[in-house]
Amino acid sequence: MLAAGFTEAGFPYGLTVEQYRAANLRSEPRAGWARARHAIERVCSEAVGREVDVGFVKLLGTGRSRDAYRASIDEGRQQLDVYALVPNHFAAADYEQRAVFELRLLAALGKRELGIRVPRVFGALRDSGGVILVEELVEGIALDLRAGTQSTVRPWVVIAEVAAEVHAIPVEELPEGLFKQRDCRSHGESLLATVGREHQLLCAAREWMAAHLPPPEPGVLLHGDLLGQNVHLGFGEPPGVIDWERAEIGDPAYELAVVTRGVRRPFQMADGLERLLEAYSAAGGRPLSRSRVEFFELGILAGQYERAVVERGDVAGAENRLHALLKRLGAL
Repeated sequence: MLAAGFTEAGFPYGLTVEQYRAANLRSEPRAGWARARHAIERVCSEAVGREVDVGFVKLLGTGRSRDAYRASIDEGRQQLDVYALVPNHFAAADYEQRAVFELRLLAALGKRELGIRVPRVFGALRDSGGVILVEELVEGIALDLRAGTQSTVRPWVVIAEVAAEVHAIPVEELPEGLFKQRDCRSHGESLLATVGREHQLLCAAREWMAAHLPPPEPGVLLHGDLLGQNVHLGFGEPPGVIDWERAEIGDPAYELAVVTRGVRRPFQMADGLERLLEAYSAAGGRPLSRSRVEFFELGILAGQYERAVVERGDVAGAENRLHALLKRLGAL
């Protein structure tokens, strides 16, 4: 332990908590945690109408485009757990636009009575590194998509009920200009158009997808990334749903395909996809065929393979997953 100074009697003493925090901020002003702390302090102070005290800032996790940092704030009446979503160096060029859309969407959802919990959004701060969103923490345990892992939790039912709840939100009641309106057919066509590289497997994928385009039904609001880490099981409360960065209007089958991803045993069950489709219909979702979900699974796997080639990632793994799905579909 380093001494900050010595008493007159010669005994060493250290920094106070506030001095320690201030020293760290001065030494690392562009670190992710420092940007998060500054954003939380500024945004939450403005939101509650008084200066808030921000506790220690801890990294919650790193995502594809941003890192999440957690801290507690004292807003006068109570302690609140909040988090800041700080864009990292992996963030795409359009991240700022998507972050602003997410801010507006969460603000609109926060005014509705929903069967899920969504983050309360405090606001956003733009610094030299981009737009930082500040939201209240949604407590709960992340959903494990492996059947039987979390006692009596049936993960396919949780996903189906959450998806049906999101998809039931009237699109016309969302903030104007938030999303480009499109139907399910155009969603499928846009995904098909992204499968462009000339390769035997990709050619087979394009051919199968062209023959199985979704019908021209109205699109719904999609969360876009309903994986386990974004669905928090509540304690006597509805599930919490976080990370709305990839929300869009489109085909509900895409939402389910993001979860199943073309694996042979979704939720580690041979009939995992069938159970998911049944639970989704029972929860009020529109009837969806297996092939409609497989259409989007195929598009997702084709995209993963193309990115792996460009980014020199796990090309063999991506190719094997794409090949396996095409073979199951009888497209090879």
